[in-house]
Amino acid sequence: MNEKEKKLLKLMAKIHLDCFKMETRFKSAWFYPEYKGVKGYLGTSRLIISGINPSYGRFPSEPVIFFYDWLRELKLQNVHVTDITKSRLSNSQYVELKRNKELFDDILEKNIKWLKQEIKIIDKSLNVRIVGMGKEAHDILKR
Repeated sequence: MNEKEKKLLKLMAKIHLDCFKMETRFKSAWFYPEYKGVKGYLGTSRLIISGINPSYGRFPSEPVIFFYDWLRELKLQNVHVTDITKSRLSNSQYVELKRNKELFDDILEKNIKWLKQEIKIIDKSLNVRIVGMGKEAHDILKR
């Protein structure tokens, strides 16, 4: 395990603890695991693929298997795959959270700080490329 991966694991542990301590009922964090040779969250290339929030379903689901297979076919096994919000929410929980704008903005701000820490671990000069999975992720990352 290289130094960047160790730092990402340390940040992951901090995020898990911070999510558990949050004043919300969304206490469980989730990160893309290594699967079929794709590093997931522990990927350290300067290409980052980010979704909006973790799935509440089981891992690996058919779409995730397709996604990981696609990354492997493109020789992107070391891409950093992450989510903007780390709390594991169902789609209905995410929609409910967004209805409470103040809470959503507070949680989003905290999660963006974590994402920035991930980026800094991957490249201290912040010279990375981020691809948002879906319109909402893309729009948040543009801001």
